[in-house]
Amino acid sequence: MFSTRRGPGRTVAAIIVAGLFALAGCSSSSDDTASASEANDGTFPVVVEHSMGETTVPQRPERIVALGAGTAGEILYALGVEPVGLETFPGFGAANEDGVQSWVEPLLDTNVTTLLPSGAKGIEKVAALDPDLILLTYGELDEATYKQLSQIAPTIASPQGQWELDWRLELETIAKAIGMTDEAVALEAELTSGIKQVKADHPELDGVNYTFVEVHDAGLWPYLTADPRNQLIQELGLVSSPGVVALDKSTDGAFIGDISLERAGEIDADVIIAYPSTGDAQSLYSVPVFKDLSAVRRGSVAFYGQEQDIVFLASLQPSPLTIPISLERVATDVSAALTSGSPK
Repeated sequence: MFSTRRGPGRTVAAIIVAGLFALAGCSSSSDDTASASEANDGTFPVVVEHSMGETTVPQRPERIVALGAGTAGEILYALGVEPVGLETFPGFGAANEDGVQSWVEPLLDTNVTTLLPSGAKGIEKVAALDPDLILLTYGELDEATYKQLSQIAPTIASPQGQWELDWRLELETIAKAIGMTDEAVALEAELTSGIKQVKADHPELDGVNYTFVEVHDAGLWPYLTADPRNQLIQELGLVSSPGVVALDKSTDGAFIGDISLERAGEIDADVIIAYPSTGDAQSLYSVPVFKDLSAVRRGSVAFYGQEQDIVFLASLQPSPLTIPISLERVATDVSAALTSGSPK
């Protein structure tokens, strides 16, 4: 059974955000969040605009299914709402054997929420949950699948691109659909306060250009400015490297680029944040051409490995649950990269 947890839900959001930022050494205004959340519950019907058009939600939803790459469900949990269905990705990234991320596990009640397999198999099971709202606000969604889901229940797609989505816009869109705009405003303020504090603690990052890249066997996948992870990182004052800016233009605002190792010099930067598709962080120091970038040679890098840093890498995808546990580490690691002077 769905639970909006109007009272406890506000406490869940405040504790998650304020508590995690406190653990990271930051402060936030949880008292303001609690008082701001005493607002009304929203008025229905409500019309929500998104990339597939617009959807009318006739009444407050009580049985919500969260599909896609995880952030829709995480937003619901941060607002104190339990979905009746949650798409999962067993064996992918940092997810456990059930496909659930570690920051979601403490909030998940499998007596309430059915874990759905990813892709078409999961969609086949959605109708059986009798949802009155379906969220797929981050992740791949074609028109045929959208129409299929919309025949089951009102469906909200991404308010931006499939993979190019600002975390605030996703939060606001979901909150409007479920009648919790006031709670979302307070939660967003709490998160923004924490982000500003992390930035204030690291003034050395302001104006530093960087490249965030995944290194694979055949080349490089630099994440571009439209990627949500980069949008969050840049709230610290960091800016895209000239090479990434050029790729932004040549790819017409895509979230990721694809270049050969021979072109690695194009994405050199003040600091490089990188991880390999397979292997550990140390393996990056032996990648041809990439290892000879000026940033790598002088040690201005924040390198991560697939095994030892997998939870952190997954948490870089911004949501109200992940921002407090990832941002301080990004700031600390990039700051250390700036002060490192010895090549590896």
